[in-house]
Amino acid sequence: MATVIMALLYVLEGAILTVTAVVTGIKHSEFPDVRVGYHVRDAVESKEKRNDANVIAGLVSGVFAVIFFAAAILVYWNRIDTDRSIALFFILSAISIGSVLLIPTYLLKASAWLRKKAKTVIRNILIVIFVVAAAWIGWLCAYYNTKNADNLPSLENLQMEQMEKSKRLNL
Repeated sequence: MATVIMALLYVLEGAILTVTAVVTGIKHSEFPDVRVGYHVRDAVESKEKRNDANVIAGLVSGVFAVIFFAAAILVYWNRIDTDRSIALFFILSAISIGSVLLIPTYLLKASAWLRKKAKTVIRNILIVIFVVAAAWIGWLCAYYNTKNADNLPSLENLQMEQMEKSKRLNL
């Protein structure tokens, strides 16, 4: 029961980060209006910096949302004990909150070219993490839904059968 609750806690954190990613990355308010979006003093200097900060914060939130959803599946399917899953939850939460707050602030002090490059890199990281997580989930589904993998012949048995067959043909 504790494993299910911990998995749901990971899903909840992933959902919060997904909403944060959508709000800051896509649905933030336009430049003069700073009610919705990433709020830092450096971000409100210009329209370009405000948009860059919001997009970067949204991408970083998206990366950690995917990580939290994958961690929820890891905790649930592998039945990780409660102490370890709580420790992992707090470590991932601290890293995600720190990253969402600090990475855009750090990149606002950099040049426009570096911010553009950072957006591309973070977007690519998000894609890679999403694809790896999807492949891993697919593998887990296939692994746990296989009828019985123990009755499949091993490579050694197949080789022995092939050698016996070739011996019979040569006689």
